[in-house]
Amino acid sequence: GAEHLQRSAQVLASPTLLDLPAGARQRVWLLPASSAPVAAEQAFRIILAPAEPAMPRYSLPLFRSEPVGPTPPCLRAELVVNGSQFTLRLLNGGTGHARLSDLAYEAAGGQRSLLLPGLAGYVLAARQRQWQLPPRADGYAGGRFHARLQDGTEVILAAQTPAIAASQPSGL
Repeated sequence: GAEHLQRSAQVLASPTLLDLPAGARQRVWLLPASSAPVAAEQAFRIILAPAEPAMPRYSLPLFRSEPVGPTPPCLRAELVVNGSQFTLRLLNGGTGHARLSDLAYEAAGGQRSLLLPGLAGYVLAARQRQWQLPPRADGYAGGRFHARLQDGTEVILAAQTPAIAASQPSGL
């Protein structure tokens, strides 16, 4: 459910080192180290780190797939309840990543509240991601989640609330 960054030799940058004056622009080419085809979309995070420690670092996502391209994300939502703590877990069954923005909750009565404005994060292909949710009096029962994908379309993420009681009589 979290990013684990590891150094990789699978992506090459050209040029690898830059000396840019303030306000200057420079194109950097990111190339695969191998021309071998990839079976599934590969996800990388490119870190731009200035030599001066006081300057901010930048982090950019990079995705590599075959020319045919990955299938669209296939998202399934789960609402995980642990006491009074609620967590939204999204599972991506597609072969392409999902970039989620403006994650919102729509209550059963139609009132919408924005949970994470702007970029909420990425759910990589065949992976899951989760977000802690603020407590609600209704416990998120009867509502649904909304998010915007990278192409601007809005998706409805209907999460099943876990059953509190057993569905079969216990015999006690």
